Amino acid sequence: MLLLGHHPNAEDLEAEAGLREIRAMYESLPHDLDTVRTAYLHTCDAFVGVHEVGSSNSSYWVDKFLNALGLDAGLSWCMALEQFKLRFVASIWDLPDLMAFNSGGTQACYMYYEKRGMVFTDPARLSLCDQVIWRNGLTAHGHVGGTYRIQSQTSGLIVTTNEGNTSTDEKTPGRWRDGGTCVNKEWRADKWGKWGQPRNPGRYVRGAISFEMLYLDAIKRKAA
Repeated sequence: MLLLGHHPNAEDLEAEAGLREIRAMYESLPHDLDTVRTAYLHTCDAFVGVHEVGSSNSSYWVDKFLNALGLDAGLSWCMALEQFKLRFVASIWDLPDLMAFNSGGTQACYMYYEKRGMVFTDPARLSLCDQVIWRNGLTAHGHVGGTYRIQSQTSGLIVTTNEGNTSTDEKTPGRWRDGGTCVNKEWRADKWGKWGQPRNPGRYVRGAISFEMLYLDAIKRKAA
């Protein structure tokens, strides 16, 4: 497994301290859906500002995200970040990995959970921590962001996602080849047209993986 051995910078050390604080804050509390959601959102906060070195898809934390999935440094890491966050939150309560299908591919993850009835394409159903999946046309390439905030305004539904391996421009959500940072991005739910409606060529929201269903599935697997 390829690891490049980066030394942590200030943002990296701050993220590590943040994770320790989150674990200490929640580990004595009983878990339920709302508590686990809140822990996930705090985990998103901890990683804002973490970035790769140059355009290498590699850094102190990025290598950790990829390594957790058994992947080499240097690969796209937006999905690896989400799975790392979900796994960390589950570990606070010794729960099974919330996203049991461990793959660095956004479309592979979406199709896995689609077959299990755990995805949806109606933005009105969106809840905090749901995993929004973008797709580039009919290709296997895409992007993911964890739902961080939802606002209902007269202009429509406004969503903020916590995204990795993306640009630092908060006005360009869903752009996975324009930078290598973890940031929060705000966007209109209808920005790319109807969810689940392919645009070829073109980017669109394929759908979202339900965080609630991921949590309930983990509870079921722990009890088995």
